[in-house]
Amino acid sequence: MIINPMHVNLRIDTEELEEEKITEIIQELIRRRPEVIAANELQLANLGSEIQKIITEKGFKKISVKDVINNMVGYGILQDLLEDPEVTDVFVNGPDYIACKKNGIVYRTNKKFKSKKQLREFIKRVVVLNGKWINENEAKVVVSDPRQTLRIVATLEVLTLDTPVLRIRKPPTSRTLDELVELKVLTPQQANQLKDFVKTRKTIVIAGAPASGKTALLSALIREIPEAEQYKVIQESAEIPRLHDNSWVELIRQTDNPNIKEYSLFELTRLGLLESLDRIIIGEIKGKEAYEWIMAVYSGMWGSMTTIHSNSAEEAIEKLIILMKMADNDLSENFLRNVIIHSVDYILYMERFSLKQIYRVRKEANSCAEEVLDVLQT
Repeated sequence: MIINPMHVNLRIDTEELEEEKITEIIQELIRRRPEVIAANELQLANLGSEIQKIITEKGFKKISVKDVINNMVGYGILQDLLEDPEVTDVFVNGPDYIACKKNGIVYRTNKKFKSKKQLREFIKRVVVLNGKWINENEAKVVVSDPRQTLRIVATLEVLTLDTPVLRIRKPPTSRTLDELVELKVLTPQQANQLKDFVKTRKTIVIAGAPASGKTALLSALIREIPEAEQYKVIQESAEIPRLHDNSWVELIRQTDNPNIKEYSLFELTRLGLLESLDRIIIGEIKGKEAYEWIMAVYSGMWGSMTTIHSNSAEEAIEKLIILMKMADNDLSENFLRNVIIHSVDYILYMERFSLKQIYRVRKEANSCAEEVLDVLQT
Protein backbone atom coordinates (compact mmCIF):
# COMPACT_ATOMS: atom_id res chain seq x y z
CA MET A 1 0.00 0.00 0.00
CA ILE A 2 1.30 3.46 -0.89
CA ILE A 3 1.04 6.01 1.91
CA ASN A 4 0.48 9.58 0.84
CA PRO A 5 2.90 11.66 3.01
CA MET A 6 0.75 14.75 2.53
CA HIS A 7 -2.18 12.89 4.02
CA VAL A 8 -0.13 12.03 7.13
CA ASN A 9 0.93 15.65 7.56
CA LEU A 10 -2.66 16.83 7.28
CA ARG A 11 -3.68 14.38 10.01
CA ILE A 12 -0.93 15.63 12.33
CA ASP A 13 -1.85 19.26 11.65
CA THR A 14 -5.48 18.46 12.48
CA GLU A 15 -4.45 16.90 15.79
CA GLU A 16 -2.31 19.90 16.65
CA LEU A 17 -5.14 22.28 15.72
CA GLU A 18 -7.48 20.42 18.09
CA GLU A 19 -4.89 20.85 20.87
CA GLU A 20 -5.04 24.61 20.32
CA LYS A 21 -8.84 24.56 20.35
CA ILE A 22 -8.93 22.72 23.68
CA THR A 23 -6.55 25.29 25.16
CA GLU A 24 -8.77 28.09 23.85
CA ILE A 25 -11.86 26.52 25.43
CA ILE A 26 -10.13 26.09 28.79
CA GLN A 27 -8.92 29.70 28.76
CA GLU A 28 -12.45 30.95 28.04
CA LEU A 29 -13.93 28.74 30.77
CA ILE A 30 -11.43 30.10 33.30
CA ARG A 31 -12.21 33.65 32.18
CA ARG A 32 -15.90 33.05 32.86
CA ARG A 33 -15.50 30.85 35.92
CA PRO A 34 -12.14 31.51 37.66
CA GLU A 35 -12.99 29.06 40.42
CA VAL A 36 -12.52 26.11 38.04
CA ILE A 37 -8.76 26.44 38.58
CA ALA A 38 -9.23 24.54 41.86
CA ALA A 39 -12.05 22.26 40.62
CA ASN A 40 -11.88 18.47 40.68
CA GLU A 41 -13.16 16.10 37.99
CA LEU A 42 -16.67 15.82 39.50
CA GLN A 43 -17.03 19.61 39.78
CA LEU A 44 -15.89 20.00 36.17
CA ALA A 45 -18.42 17.39 35.05
CA ASN A 46 -21.16 19.49 36.65
CA LEU A 47 -20.07 22.33 34.35
CA GLY A 48 -20.56 20.16 31.28
CA SER A 49 -23.37 22.28 29.88
CA GLU A 50 -21.28 25.46 30.20
CA ILE A 51 -18.30 23.79 28.54
CA GLN A 52 -20.57 22.60 25.72
CA LYS A 53 -21.93 26.13 25.32
CA ILE A 54 -18.37 27.46 24.80
CA ILE A 55 -17.64 24.68 22.30
CA THR A 56 -20.78 25.55 20.36
CA GLU A 57 -20.11 29.30 20.47
CA LYS A 58 -16.67 28.77 18.99
CA GLY A 59 -17.98 26.39 16.34
CA PHE A 60 -15.61 23.54 17.23
CA LYS A 61 -17.13 20.37 15.78
CA LYS A 62 -14.74 17.62 16.86
CA ILE A 63 -14.13 18.66 20.48
CA SER A 64 -16.21 17.00 23.21
CA VAL A 65 -16.86 18.03 26.79
CA LYS A 66 -14.92 14.93 27.87
CA ASP A 67 -11.88 16.05 25.84
CA VAL A 68 -11.87 19.36 27.71
CA ILE A 69 -12.33 17.83 31.17
CA ASN A 70 -9.62 15.22 30.56
CA ASN A 71 -7.19 18.02 29.74
CA MET A 72 -8.10 19.94 32.89
CA VAL A 73 -7.55 17.07 35.33
CA GLY A 74 -4.05 15.91 36.13
CA TYR A 75 -0.92 16.27 34.04
CA GLY A 76 -1.55 13.90 31.16
CA ILE A 77 1.40 11.67 30.29
CA LEU A 78 3.37 13.15 33.22
CA GLN A 79 0.77 12.28 35.86
CA ASP A 80 2.12 8.84 36.77
CA LEU A 81 5.59 10.35 37.28
CA LEU A 82 4.15 12.97 39.61
CA GLU A 83 2.29 10.27 41.54
CA ASP A 84 5.48 8.26 42.06
CA PRO A 85 6.53 9.00 45.68
CA GLU A 86 10.22 8.65 44.79
CA VAL A 87 10.15 11.26 41.99
CA THR A 88 11.19 14.77 43.04
CA ASP A 89 11.62 16.42 39.60
CA VAL A 90 10.26 16.03 36.09
CA PHE A 91 12.23 17.46 33.15
CA VAL A 92 10.73 18.03 29.70
CA ASN A 93 13.49 19.31 27.41
CA GLY A 94 11.43 18.85 24.26
CA PRO A 95 8.77 16.52 22.86
CA ASP A 96 11.23 13.62 22.66
CA TYR A 97 12.92 14.06 26.03
CA ILE A 98 11.08 13.47 29.31
CA ALA A 99 13.12 12.54 32.38
CA CYS A 100 12.61 12.36 36.13
CA LYS A 101 14.81 12.50 39.19
CA LYS A 102 14.64 9.83 41.89
CA ASN A 103 16.78 10.10 45.02
CA GLY A 104 19.13 12.51 43.30
CA ILE A 105 19.57 10.46 40.10
CA VAL A 106 18.08 11.48 36.72
CA TYR A 107 16.41 8.77 34.63
CA ARG A 108 15.21 9.28 31.06
CA THR A 109 11.75 7.84 30.37
CA ASN A 110 10.24 6.48 27.15
CA LYS A 111 7.41 9.03 27.26
CA LYS A 112 7.05 11.51 24.41
CA PHE A 113 4.83 14.27 23.12
CA LYS A 114 3.77 13.98 19.48
CA SER A 115 5.26 17.31 18.47
CA LYS A 116 6.62 20.63 19.70
CA LYS A 117 3.22 22.15 19.08
CA GLN A 118 1.48 19.59 21.29
CA LEU A 119 4.04 20.22 24.02
CA ARG A 120 3.52 23.98 23.69
CA GLU A 121 -0.25 23.62 24.11
CA PHE A 122 0.26 21.28 27.07
CA ILE A 123 2.51 23.87 28.73
CA LYS A 124 -0.03 26.63 28.09
CA ARG A 125 -2.75 24.56 29.77
CA VAL A 126 -0.55 23.74 32.76
CA VAL A 127 0.15 27.45 33.29
CA VAL A 128 -3.47 28.53 32.77
CA LEU A 129 -4.81 25.88 35.14
CA ASN A 130 -2.51 27.20 37.85
CA GLY A 131 -3.72 30.76 37.55
CA LYS A 132 -1.32 32.47 35.13
CA TRP A 133 -0.81 33.06 31.40
CA ILE A 134 2.11 32.35 29.11
CA ASN A 135 2.57 33.77 25.61
CA GLU A 136 5.18 35.06 23.19
CA ASN A 137 5.59 38.23 25.28
CA GLU A 138 5.72 36.63 28.72
CA ALA A 139 7.52 33.51 27.62
CA LYS A 140 8.91 32.24 30.93
CA VAL A 141 6.54 31.74 33.85
CA VAL A 142 6.82 30.26 37.33
CA VAL A 143 3.64 28.88 38.90
CA SER A 144 2.80 26.62 41.81
CA ASP A 145 0.15 23.94 42.12
CA PRO A 146 -0.87 23.86 45.81
CA ARG A 147 -3.07 20.80 45.26
CA GLN A 148 -0.08 18.62 44.40
CA THR A 149 2.57 20.87 46.02
CA LEU A 150 4.35 21.42 42.70
CA ARG A 151 6.63 24.23 41.56
CA ILE A 152 6.50 24.65 37.80
CA VAL A 153 8.79 26.60 35.49
CA ALA A 154 7.54 26.85 31.90
CA THR A 155 9.47 28.34 28.97
CA LEU A 156 8.36 28.86 25.38
CA GLU A 157 10.75 28.45 22.46
CA VAL A 158 11.09 32.19 21.84
CA LEU A 159 13.63 32.04 24.69
CA THR A 160 15.05 28.56 24.16
CA LEU A 161 15.36 29.03 20.36
CA ASP A 162 14.37 25.43 19.75
CA THR A 163 11.59 23.88 21.82
CA PRO A 164 9.28 24.61 24.74
CA VAL A 165 10.73 23.44 28.06
CA LEU A 166 8.97 22.42 31.27
CA ARG A 167 10.38 21.84 34.76
CA ILE A 168 8.21 20.45 37.54
CA ARG A 169 9.56 20.28 41.08
CA LYS A 170 7.79 17.90 43.46
CA PRO A 171 9.43 18.12 46.86
CA PRO A 172 8.79 14.98 48.92
CA THR A 173 7.33 17.03 51.77
CA SER A 174 5.15 14.26 53.19
CA ARG A 175 7.96 12.26 54.77
CA THR A 176 9.01 12.05 58.40
CA LEU A 177 12.58 11.89 59.69
CA ASP A 178 12.17 8.14 60.23
CA GLU A 179 11.05 7.71 56.62
CA LEU A 180 14.08 9.69 55.45
CA VAL A 181 16.21 7.20 57.41
CA GLU A 182 14.60 4.35 55.47
CA LEU A 183 15.50 6.15 52.24
CA LYS A 184 19.09 6.56 53.50
CA VAL A 185 18.83 10.35 53.42
CA LEU A 186 19.73 10.30 57.13
CA THR A 187 21.36 7.85 59.48
CA PRO A 188 19.38 6.77 62.56
CA GLN A 189 21.85 8.72 64.73
CA GLN A 190 21.34 11.88 62.65
CA ALA A 191 17.55 11.54 62.87
CA ASN A 192 17.69 11.28 66.66
CA GLN A 193 19.95 14.32 66.85
CA LEU A 194 17.63 16.36 64.63
CA LYS A 195 14.59 15.41 66.68
CA ASP A 196 16.40 16.69 69.76
CA PHE A 197 17.39 19.92 67.96
CA VAL A 198 13.75 20.69 67.13
CA LYS A 199 12.45 19.71 70.57
CA THR A 200 15.00 21.95 72.31
CA ARG A 201 14.27 24.84 69.89
CA LYS A 202 17.61 25.02 68.12
CA THR A 203 17.70 27.37 65.14
CA ILE A 204 18.57 25.50 61.95
CA VAL A 205 19.74 26.49 58.47
CA ILE A 206 19.70 23.76 55.83
CA ALA A 207 22.28 24.43 53.10
CA GLY A 208 22.94 22.74 49.79
CA ALA A 209 22.72 22.95 46.04
CA PRO A 210 19.36 23.10 44.21
CA ALA A 211 17.41 19.81 44.35
CA SER A 212 19.70 18.38 47.05
CA GLY A 213 16.82 17.48 49.41
CA LYS A 214 16.71 20.66 51.52
CA THR A 215 12.93 21.12 51.35
CA ALA A 216 12.26 17.45 52.10
CA LEU A 217 14.41 17.67 55.22
CA LEU A 218 12.86 20.99 56.28
CA SER A 219 9.36 19.54 56.00
CA ALA A 220 10.36 16.50 58.08
CA LEU A 221 11.84 18.78 60.77
CA ILE A 222 8.65 20.87 60.86
CA ARG A 223 6.69 17.72 61.65
CA GLU A 224 8.68 17.43 64.89
CA ILE A 225 7.56 20.85 66.22
CA PRO A 226 5.44 20.37 69.38
CA GLU A 227 1.73 21.12 68.96
CA ALA A 228 1.82 23.64 71.80
CA GLU A 229 3.91 26.06 69.72
CA GLN A 230 2.66 28.62 67.21
CA TYR A 231 4.57 28.98 63.95
CA LYS A 232 4.06 29.89 60.30
CA VAL A 233 5.72 28.77 57.07
CA ILE A 234 6.49 31.48 54.50
CA GLN A 235 7.09 30.32 50.94
CA GLU A 236 7.58 31.67 47.45
CA SER A 237 5.72 28.68 46.00
CA ALA A 238 3.48 26.08 47.61
CA GLU A 239 5.98 23.32 48.37
CA ILE A 240 5.37 22.65 52.07
CA PRO A 241 1.72 22.09 53.01
CA ARG A 242 0.13 22.99 56.33
CA LEU A 243 1.31 20.21 58.64
CA HIS A 244 -0.25 21.13 62.01
CA ASP A 245 -3.39 22.82 63.31
CA ASN A 246 -1.18 25.19 65.32
CA SER A 247 0.38 26.63 62.16
CA TRP A 248 -0.43 28.21 58.83
CA VAL A 249 1.26 28.73 55.48
CA GLU A 250 1.72 32.10 53.76
CA LEU A 251 2.65 32.54 50.11
CA ILE A 252 4.13 35.65 48.58
CA ARG A 253 1.91 37.64 46.22
CA GLN A 254 3.25 39.23 43.05
CA THR A 255 1.03 41.19 40.69
CA ASP A 256 1.16 43.61 37.80
CA ASN A 257 -2.02 45.28 39.04
CA PRO A 258 -1.09 48.59 40.75
CA ASN A 259 -4.29 48.41 42.81
CA ILE A 260 -3.32 45.14 44.46
CA LYS A 261 -0.67 45.11 47.17
CA GLU A 262 2.29 42.78 46.72
CA TYR A 263 3.61 40.70 49.62
CA SER A 264 7.25 39.64 49.40
CA LEU A 265 9.17 37.17 51.55
CA PHE A 266 10.69 40.20 53.26
CA GLU A 267 7.30 41.77 54.03
CA LEU A 268 5.73 38.54 55.31
CA THR A 269 8.78 37.85 57.48
CA ARG A 270 8.71 41.38 58.90
CA LEU A 271 5.02 41.07 59.74
CA GLY A 272 5.72 37.77 61.49
CA LEU A 273 7.41 39.76 64.25
CA LEU A 274 3.98 41.18 65.14
CA GLU A 275 2.14 37.86 65.34
CA SER A 276 3.23 36.36 68.68
CA LEU A 277 4.92 33.40 67.02
CA ASP A 278 7.28 30.91 68.60
CA ARG A 279 9.05 30.17 65.32
CA ILE A 280 9.20 31.50 61.76
CA ILE A 281 9.94 29.03 58.98
CA ILE A 282 11.02 30.32 55.55
CA GLY A 283 10.94 27.76 52.76
CA GLU A 284 14.02 29.27 51.13
CA ILE A 285 15.92 32.47 51.91
CA LYS A 286 16.88 34.28 48.72
CA GLY A 287 17.11 37.99 49.51
CA LYS A 288 16.77 40.67 52.13
CA GLU A 289 14.26 38.59 54.13
CA ALA A 290 17.43 37.03 55.59
CA TYR A 291 17.83 40.18 57.70
CA GLU A 292 14.31 40.06 59.18
CA TRP A 293 14.54 36.31 59.78
CA ILE A 294 17.88 36.49 61.60
CA MET A 295 16.65 39.48 63.64
CA ALA A 296 13.49 37.54 64.54
CA VAL A 297 15.64 34.71 65.90
CA TYR A 298 17.95 37.21 67.60
CA SER A 299 14.85 38.65 69.28
CA GLY A 300 13.81 35.31 70.77
CA MET A 301 12.13 33.19 68.08
CA TRP A 302 14.45 30.29 68.80
CA GLY A 303 13.86 27.12 66.84
CA SER A 304 13.13 28.91 63.57
CA MET A 305 14.29 27.17 60.39
CA THR A 306 15.06 27.88 56.76
CA THR A 307 17.00 26.65 53.72
CA ILE A 308 19.59 28.41 51.59
CA HIS A 309 21.42 27.61 48.36
CA SER A 310 25.07 27.09 49.19
CA ASN A 311 28.03 24.87 48.29
CA SER A 312 29.08 24.43 51.93
CA ALA A 313 28.13 25.34 55.47
CA GLU A 314 30.84 28.00 55.59
CA GLU A 315 29.51 29.59 52.42
CA ALA A 316 26.00 29.56 53.93
CA ILE A 317 27.17 32.02 56.59
CA GLU A 318 28.83 34.25 54.00
CA LYS A 319 25.70 34.18 51.85
CA LEU A 320 23.49 35.08 54.81
CA ILE A 321 25.68 38.13 55.39
CA ILE A 322 25.39 39.18 51.73
CA LEU A 323 21.60 38.76 51.77
CA MET A 324 21.24 40.64 55.09
CA LYS A 325 23.09 43.61 53.61
CA MET A 326 20.47 43.74 50.85
CA ALA A 327 18.02 45.09 53.45
CA ASP A 328 19.61 48.55 53.08
CA ASN A 329 21.15 48.61 56.54
CA ASP A 330 24.48 50.25 57.29
CA LEU A 331 25.57 47.56 59.76
CA SER A 332 29.11 46.26 59.40
CA GLU A 333 29.90 42.81 58.09
CA ASN A 334 31.51 41.85 61.40
CA PHE A 335 28.39 42.90 63.30
CA LEU A 336 26.11 40.89 60.98
CA ARG A 337 28.38 37.86 61.28
CA ASN A 338 28.26 38.15 65.06
CA VAL A 339 24.44 38.30 64.99
CA ILE A 340 24.32 35.19 62.80
CA ILE A 341 26.71 33.31 65.09
CA HIS A 342 24.54 34.10 68.12
CA SER A 343 21.28 33.30 66.31
CA VAL A 344 21.91 30.12 64.31
CA ASP A 345 22.69 26.94 66.25
CA TYR A 346 23.20 24.36 63.48
CA ILE A 347 23.83 24.26 59.75
CA LEU A 348 22.85 21.03 57.99
CA TYR A 349 24.61 20.45 54.68
CA MET A 350 22.71 18.41 52.07
CA GLU A 351 24.17 16.85 48.93
CA ARG A 352 22.45 14.58 46.41
CA PHE A 353 19.51 13.89 48.70
CA SER A 354 21.71 12.95 51.62
CA LEU A 355 22.61 14.76 54.85
CA LYS A 356 26.39 14.94 54.51
CA GLN A 357 27.35 17.02 57.53
CA ILE A 358 25.92 18.54 60.70
CA TYR A 359 27.72 21.67 61.88
CA ARG A 360 27.41 23.37 65.25
CA VAL A 361 27.86 27.14 65.14
CA ARG A 362 30.37 28.17 67.81
CA LYS A 363 29.08 31.08 69.87
CA GLU A 364 32.60 32.01 71.02
CA ALA A 365 33.92 32.20 67.44
CA ASN A 366 35.82 35.17 66.03
CA SER A 367 35.04 36.88 62.73
CA CYS A 368 36.72 34.31 60.48
CA ALA A 369 34.12 32.08 58.76
CA GLU A 370 36.36 28.99 58.82
CA GLU A 371 36.54 29.16 62.62
CA VAL A 372 32.83 29.44 63.46
CA LEU A 373 31.80 25.86 62.79
CA ASP A 374 32.39 22.51 64.46
CA VAL A 375 31.61 19.36 62.46
CA LEU A 376 29.44 17.10 64.62
CA GLN A 377 28.85 14.39 62.01
CA THR A 378 30.09 13.57 58.54
